Order: sequence, then structure tokens, then C-alpha cells
Amino acid sequence: RVATDTLAAAAAAISVRRKEVTPADCVPEDIRQGPYAKEAEQVISSMFDAVHVANIGTLLMSAKVGLANVGLSGSALESVYIRKGRNGDQVSLVHAALMVVIGKQLKEAFPDDAVLCPHDPEILAQDEEFCDTVVEFLADYMKVDGVTSETALEWARHCATADGEALPRRCWAFAPVDSTHEFIANKSWTVNLALIEDGKVVVSGLAGPQDKFVHWERTKPILDANSIFFAVVDQGAYTQAVRAKRIDGFAPDKPRLHGRPQRLDVTKKIQGVKDGLWDALGSEQLNIATESSYREDIVLDIQRIGENLGTKRPKLIMIDCALKYVLLARGQVDLCLWMGYGLYDSTLGTEKTVNHAAGVLLASEAGAAIADLDGKDIDWSKPVLASNRGMMAAEPSKLPMTGMARALGDAKVVSEEKYADRCQRKKEISQFLAAFFKNLPSALEAEGEDPAKAATVQKMGEAWMKKREVLDELTKDSLEGDAPIMGEAQVEDNPFA
Repeated sequence: RVATDTLAAAAAAISVRRKEVTPADCVPEDIRQGPYAKEAEQVISSMFDAVHVANIGTLLMSAKVGLANVGLSGSALESVYIRKGRNGDQVSLVHAALMVVIGKQLKEAFPDDAVLCPHDPEILAQDEEFCDTVVEFLADYMKVDGVTSETALEWARHCATADGEALPRRCWAFAPVDSTHEFIANKSWTVNLALIEDGKVVVSGLAGPQDKFVHWERTKPILDANSIFFAVVDQGAYTQAVRAKRIDGFAPDKPRLHGRPQRLDVTKKIQGVKDGLWDALGSEQLNIATESSYREDIVLDIQRIGENLGTKRPKLIMIDCALKYVLLARGQVDLCLWMGYGLYDSTLGTEKTVNHAAGVLLASEAGAAIADLDGKDIDWSKPVLASNRGMMAAEPSKLPMTGMARALGDAKVVSEEKYADRCQRKKEISQFLAAFFKNLPSALEAEGEDPAKAATVQKMGEAWMKKREVLDELTKDSLEGDAPIMGEAQVEDNPFA
């Protein structure tokens, strides 16, 4: 009898362990009893499905990549799975599928809520072939009930219901792929979803399809598990493992939620692998997550900030998506920075709400301090952060906001001085070239050259300078370019040597 009872208990325990974990099971009890229980369950469910869409979608796209191509690129792939949106942005199979899936879920669960999304759903109406590809993918691989060309467009259009200059009272900020260029390059990217209510981010979820599950309580990451993240205002931030059987690095099977959510805390540090120089410099070295940039001046600005905070060699982790907030929330970096167009530039509104809302709440609920580069609170009332310049998020016990403000202010003074030096040097070059073309015919004629040819060269040079607005416009760094015309190092050189 005892043995039978023991076996029965063991069988029951095994049955419990084998019970499939649902998104509802992952909602912590305090959140379940709070005002955003339904929204929290929805973001967990949406991010869980997003991982599945990403796994299968990238697997199909990768099958079309040619041997000579890097990342998710190449004519064979692009002809089937990538289109150009109305704004010139790339919309892939994964972008479109996520718009349909998440749009469907939000429309069914919260039909009165608006949704803000950076991509145009009308691409499904304008490109029948691409729409059919997306529908076939969702029907055959994702098993989405009721998906047709008509319903797919209807659900995707729900992602474009917040289209004004100001956000409605309740609005979901949704980035299917953050960022697209890192997704195409097969690097780290995230899916971002956040509920903004009365100008405040109250619920958020992120999925990291390329991110392995790791937590400060674990000695090793779970290599065959992806991570999803969620947070509710005043109720904490969490990470949840999502596992799926992998074949050659991809996960073709439907994933499952693994274990229970783990609380995130910016003060609990994850010890990563040894990293050579920075580890040798000691534990006080700052780890700074920032956007990828080829602009020398922005990189030097960040290094100056690190030096002002007391670290000679800050380690820069360059990522162009909301994963920066994740790294901060789970204790892998100390500071996140978005530099806008540079410290010397005062332009507001350089950041999109959909790229930051989910990550900001996650980091904030994990204990991070959040502000823009001027130390102001973030205004979430518009599709872009129109009242703010850049963004910073920091671990406050290590980097108090008063110290951050001082470090940024001192670095800005130097940045403005360096920028003024670049402007002056460019004006000198402009003046030199103007004088050069003006005097070119007489100089060449004195050397016995054909005056007609000299005049032609002069005319071409002056036309070129006029086209470039006499080069004085080079005193303003191209705000849309990857790099200034002249970096700080070149200012020290003699351009006429």
C-alpha cells in the first residue's frame, strides 16, 4: 500500500512537471491581483508567439541566402521575403507576420486600444504576391486560425490605428523588429510591445529571438532557450525562458515556456566570460551599452562621459535595439546611452517611442534611473520623443543621476569646443577653395596654359562649390549621415600639406 501510494505520488508529480506552462501561469501573483493582469498576460503571450514567428521566419529566410551573401540578404531572398515600405524601410516576412499576429491578438483582446507601429500595413494590400507569402507562412507554419489575405490585412491595419501627432489615452507602442538593419545583418534584435496609458508606460514586453536565457541566479545561460521579458509599473520586471528543439542552430518546433519568471534587478550582476583588457583593469570599469556608430565624435563623447565618471577605459557594447535596456536590467551593463546627433547638438525628437517604451519600463522596474541627456523626464505623449534629447538609463547605486548630469555636462562642453574647431577648419578650407578657383585662370595663363581650358576648370569648380552651397554648409555635420565630414583627428592635421 505504501509503495503504491509512493508510485502514485511520483506519477502525479511527473504529470505536474509535464504540464504545459501557459502565459497565464507566468504572471506573478502580485501582478495577477493588480490592475493590469490581463495586459500582462497578453504581452507574455504575444512575446512567446513572437519568438516562434521569429524562429520559423528567419529559418525560411535563411534558406534563400546565397553563399556569397552575409546575413539575411541576397537577391533570391529579397525577391520573395523582403519588400520596401512606403517610407523606404525594409519590411520582411518576419515584420509582416508579426504585424498580423500581434495585431490580431490586440484587436481581439483590447479592441478599443490604438496601436502605434512604424511600418505601413498597406504593403500587404499593394503587393498581392508578398501578402500571399505571408498568409501561407501564417497558415502552414504558425497555424493561425482564420488567416486569409483579407483578415491578414485587417489585423495588420490594426497596428496603424494610432496615426496622429499625439497618442490617444490608451495606446500600444509596437516595434515588430528593432532594429531592422541588425535583423537583416543577422545580429541581435528585439520585438517591443508596451502599453502607454495617460502618457505613462504601464505594461511592457520584449522578446529577444537572438538572446540566450541568462539570469544572475544561474551560473550558466540556457543555450537552447530564448528570452522574453515583461514588466508592469510598480510591480517589477521579469525574464522568462522559452525553449524549443534546435536543429543546426534553428528552432523549427513550437517553443514552450520553461520554468517560472525570474525577477530582474540592476544591482544583481551577471559574471560573463573573461574579456581580456577590461577585466584586467578591474571591476570598477564601466560597461556602457550604446548604439552602433561610425561617427568618431559620438564615440569620443561616450568615452569622455566614462572618463568623467571615473573610468579610464569604459567598455562599449554597441547594439542598435532595445536589448541595451535588457542588458542593464539583468546586470550586464551599468549605463545605456542614446546620443542623438552628438552631445554638441541640441536637436529634440531623435528617438521613436516604439523603440524605447518597452525597454524603459523594463529597466525602470528593475531599478534603473531614466532620463534624457538633459536630465529631463521622458514625455511619452507622441509617436516620437519630441520633448527629449537622446536617452540615458543607469544603475543608480553605481551612477547616481547627479553624477551623471555632471559628467554629461562636462563632456558636452568639450564636445562643443571640438565641434567649433571642426567648423572653423571647414570654413578655412571653404575660403581656400573659393580663392583657388577665383584665381585659377590667371595663374594657369601665367604658366602658359590654354586660357579656355583654365576658364572651363574654373567654371566647373565654381559650379561645384555653388552646388555644395560654397562649402560653408559643411560647418554643419550631416545629421542624416553616418559620419561627420571631418572628425576630431583630422582637425589636428594640416589639410593643405
